[in-house]
Amino acid sequence: MHNVSHWQIYAVQMEEERGESPNCLPVDIDNSSNVTFANLYLYRVAGNTPFPYAVKLTASHDIRFRNVHVYSPGKFTFDNTIFDQTHNVEIRSREIASLNVSGNPPRTPPTHESPVLAHGAKVEKLAVDLITSTVPPLIPQATFISSMRGFNASTAGHQRIVT
Repeated sequence: MHNVSHWQIYAVQMEEERGESPNCLPVDIDNSSNVTFANLYLYRVAGNTPFPYAVKLTASHDIRFRNVHVYSPGKFTFDNTIFDQTHNVEIRSREIASLNVSGNPPRTPPTHESPVLAHGAKVEKLAVDLITSTVPPLIPQATFISSMRGFNASTAGHQRIVT
């Protein structure tokens, strides 16, 4: 739907058959406003790979979704239910009771420093392989008791905090 406003769409099921299902995009909303979808079913019949999204929004605002259901009889459905291309936001939930898309950019959450690391500290990777690492251990010949009996620090990969 392109350039629409003040639409209300109730109890619709979007379903692709085997032929077009690999390249399906059930709902494409572009430059639209004040649209409501209620009881929207997005059903994907088949495909060898998941499709990136079931609904794509571009340059739209005041879009309301009520009772959205995304499913497939196979293992491949949609990676994301809704993708807002304007703000690069993906909504992955397969069941949505109520969602209002205002069209405004998302708020960025405040960043907090880690309470575990000292100010300015960073984590440095010392080794990749947990079994054959040749990096010297932080605690020579330390043996840790865990679900891996006899786990020896001298043969394990390590991470250390660099301050």
